[in-house]
Amino acid sequence: MPEQQFETSKSPRVTIKRCGSAVVRGWIGSSVKVKGDEFDASVPAVDELQLESAADLVVTVPAETVLVVEACSGRLEIKHIDGHIVLKEIAGPLTLHNLKAVKIHACREPLSGENIDGPLTIVTARKSVALRSVGPLQLDQADGDVEISYVKGPAALTAVLGSANLDTVSGDLTVGSVGGDAAFANLGGTSQAASVGGSLHLSGGLRDGDHSFKAAGEIIVRWPSDAPLSLTAAGSKVLSTLNLNSLTESTADGIHTLTGYIEHFKCRLMLASDERIGIKGVTGQDRGPVPAAAYEFDFEPPPPPAEAAPSGQPLSFSDQLSQAITSRLEAAGTPADPAVVQTVVAKALADLMAEEPAADDAATEAEAAAVVPAASVAAAEKAVRTAEQSLQRA
Repeated sequence: MPEQQFETSKSPRVTIKRCGSAVVRGWIGSSVKVKGDEFDASVPAVDELQLESAADLVVTVPAETVLVVEACSGRLEIKHIDGHIVLKEIAGPLTLHNLKAVKIHACREPLSGENIDGPLTIVTARKSVALRSVGPLQLDQADGDVEISYVKGPAALTAVLGSANLDTVSGDLTVGSVGGDAAFANLGGTSQAASVGGSLHLSGGLRDGDHSFKAAGEIIVRWPSDAPLSLTAAGSKVLSTLNLNSLTESTADGIHTLTGYIEHFKCRLMLASDERIGIKGVTGQDRGPVPAAAYEFDFEPPPPPAEAAPSGQPLSFSDQLSQAITSRLEAAGTPADPAVVQTVVAKALADLMAEEPAADDAATEAEAAAVVPAASVAAAEKAVRTAEQSLQRA
């Protein structure tokens, strides 16, 4: 590509009015270098340069340059610039590295960036957004998934149509709506998510203040067991493994509400879900990056232990029959099938009767004949319930 060089100060204003793909990078010099097969360059004012091309460009600018890109039809990469940057219409993928303040009006392909120290404003992102180590963030609309880690300052997301995953935000977090699932971890300010269309995962303690999260799907919270908390959670079912003081639970109109606190009332967390809510306590060793498996929560309590016969006494005929039926149903894997239940009960009953000692007299034999049908019915019902619970957990 041919190259032209334009002398400027250390902080000129450079405007790219139109280009194909482009790479724009900063350097320590005080001139602008432009490489491209064909482009137009003009100087409308002192220390100002305008570029226009239908082809690809490679532009090197002083580090303090104020950069404006009005239209880019291909891929755009910008790096190592400390001046203010404004990007208006970017049709291709956008990549940002080592910048200060950036405002993006529209990007139609995936947007990624890292090490952006100044405020970052994104008006519209039509595809995914992936950011790491950025300053204060304002994202008005993202049509794809959003994944952001290490925000130095507040973060505000107005509307995300896909999923949203934010890890480590030092300032306040404000989320308007998320169409898919959402995950938030290590939040340093007050936090709220007004509407999450899928499930919501929250990890880490929160600072003093009011925090609220609302989701259409399940909410799972990993909370340090020793972190202060004043909790109000409302959903179709709410379970907590935390040792909460003044624990209260109530149900009205199908909504189960749980309240309680740890230590004091300064950190107030409100959770609301159309589905279930689970709050699990974690120890200090569990904090840090959170794998998806760490959010697994068992909403079904374990079945009660089998009643043991008193020491030295054999199990009753009914309990023996129940255990035999349970074992066979679990092996069959379909405890709800009436045909299977009938066959299993008959087989278990026949085996147990064969093991019973012979009756000493006609009276004992008649008594057994009267007990067996009632015992087998009760044992079968109990065994079906136990087997179904076991298969559901599996």
